[in-house]
Amino acid sequence: MNALTFDTLAYTKTLREAGIDEKQAEAQAVALVNILKNSTDELATRADIDRLSTATKTDIDRLSTATKTDIDRLSTDITQLATTTKTDIDRLSADIDRLGTATKTDIDRLSADITQLATTTKTDIDRLSADITQLATTTKTDIAELATATKAEIVTVKTDVARLEERTTGQFTLLRWMASFNLALSVALLWLLIRNTI
Repeated sequence: MNALTFDTLAYTKTLREAGIDEKQAEAQAVALVNILKNSTDELATRADIDRLSTATKTDIDRLSTATKTDIDRLSTDITQLATTTKTDIDRLSADIDRLGTATKTDIDRLSADITQLATTTKTDIDRLSADITQLATTTKTDIAELATATKAEIVTVKTDVARLEERTTGQFTLLRWMASFNLALSVALLWLLIRNTI
């Protein structure tokens, strides 16, 4: 704080020359010194302002570093989430391919069995035509059910993938919102700090 110098003797002399008696002039000089002292005790010096400015700059630098760290961490989390999501989708795609291959193998095996059965039992066909017709119908039903089940499984997998994409999009949106909120909060705090220092 900065103390203001005041020449009470010169002030008293000026008052006396203006016609005020000596006691009143001295009393006014003492009162004015007290008023000036109380007023200047609260004034900030250049050193006070520089100290506050340095502290504010340090706080801003610290806040900027913390915000950058948060953004870097958020970017790492998003990259990791994207990698995990891609891995899950690749694994799911491989499972679908494996299921398709297994289904085709089962159908091919079933078809080969039917062909072999037809070849080896050619002499029995006439006697067992009703059984073969029934077997063919059953086989077609099994194939249709298997195809329907496979299609349903593929639809379920596609739905799961869509849900996963939707959830991932929601998480990205939330992370973006959180980053924006963090930035807005940082700016507001910075503004309050600057406003309170002025």
